[in-house]
Amino acid sequence: MKLKSLTTLLLLLFLILPAGLAAEDQKEPFTLNGKPVPEVVAKVNGVPLHAKALERDLFAFRFRSKQMG
Repeated sequence: MKLKSLTTLLLLLFLILPAGLAAEDQKEPFTLNGKPVPEVVAKVNGVPLHAKALERDLFAFRFRSKQMG
């Protein structure tokens, strides 16, 4: 039971933390390999994928990777 609660808490933190960081005013644009990322990265079935979503997911991926070693 405690493991399930801990897992749920960690999942919520992974979802909320990057969104909170993205909400702060950033003076530097999001870049990958030194190149600025456009506002709309791609469109899938007509739905735009924004740079903020990519940035958030990349942050979460790097965080999880560091935790796993």
